[in-house]
Amino acid sequence: METTLLLPAEFDVLGTCVCQGSVTIHLIFTAPVGLCPLCRCPSSRLHSHYRRTLADLPLCGKQVRLQLYSRKFFCDTAG
Repeated sequence: METTLLLPAEFDVLGTCVCQGSVTIHLIFTAPVGLCPLCRCPSSRLHSHYRRTLADLPLCGKQVRLQLYSRKFFCDTAG
């Protein structure tokens, strides 16, 4: 049985882990560019990467966690 998650196209599912009390979904951000949060200009120059854990509402009584592997980009805009 195949399930479809309602995710933006920039995310891929790396895998899932269903344990006794929790469900963890591992996601990766795959967009080739990121937008600067201040000037909103696109950049493709990679600064670093990091992992963030998000919690969602329970599913069938199990805790739901999203492990998001994301990247930071340099802003090339002067100023």
